[in-house]
Amino acid sequence: MKTYLVQQRLLNLWRSSFYIQNEAGDNCFEVKSDIHMLFRLTIYDLNGQPLAKIKKRYFRIFPRFDVYSPDGNLLFKVKAKFALFSRKAKIISKHPDYQGLRVKGNILAWEFDIVKGEQTLARISKKLFRLTDTYSVSILDELDSVNYLAIAIIMDCMHHKKRSKFVGMG
Repeated sequence: MKTYLVQQRLLNLWRSSFYIQNEAGDNCFEVKSDIHMLFRLTIYDLNGQPLAKIKKRYFRIFPRFDVYSPDGNLLFKVKAKFALFSRKAKIISKHPDYQGLRVKGNILAWEFDIVKGEQTLARISKKLFRLTDTYSVSILDELDSVNYLAIAIIMDCMHHKKRSKFVGMG
């Protein structure tokens, strides 16, 4: 299992950008907002190559975010679901790798599991007592790590929108 640390910056003036680090503290990915559209994020490798794009959809009853491949193909949609004593999201996709994925979280939105069937593929945990929203993301399959990290960013935007510094996406 591979673990990453997603930590937003304390102060963002215009364009948001931050790094995603591995458990050793080394930068692995960079996340930047679109300079023209603040509700769009792109995850880059350290060479500046785009790996995934996140777009928020407005005018919806429940929040929805779309995740695209670098070439602009829609990979999946993340849509919040109504639940009384927990936080849930549904992953909608035509791609077989993402069909059947669900996100289940606790009522405070501090812990989320990305599951398929009965198997937990990733766990997102909010770190407490930090100046900024910080998440530990433990991923079972390293091949889909970028997309699971995108889901972690989306979960923060959905459930901590008043405090989220992730490019004003909340």
